[in-house]
Amino acid sequence: MLYDYSKYENATPKQLIHALSLKEKKAEKLALEIMNNEKEIKFLKKQLKDYSNNKRRPELDEAIRDYENGNVVTCRSMEEFKAKMAED
Repeated sequence: MLYDYSKYENATPKQLIHALSLKEKKAEKLALEIMNNEKEIKFLKKQLKDYSNNKRRPELDEAIRDYENGNVVTCRSMEEFKAKMAED
């Protein structure tokens, strides 16, 4: 993604500090979101592994094989996920 930096070329130091502060807060928020997603992914993988070790169901085995083969639905947001699930 290309970004247009021209809006900062004539900015005052105060405006630059404000813009920097906003971008740092956004970066912190995104880093926290990534960390939380990684924790959830780890938990969900463990749950699937534990579940598959305890109970075998054909539809779950198929879903796990699809996941392992990379046949998964990827979404950028919960809204996108809900829309894709509504299609099926």
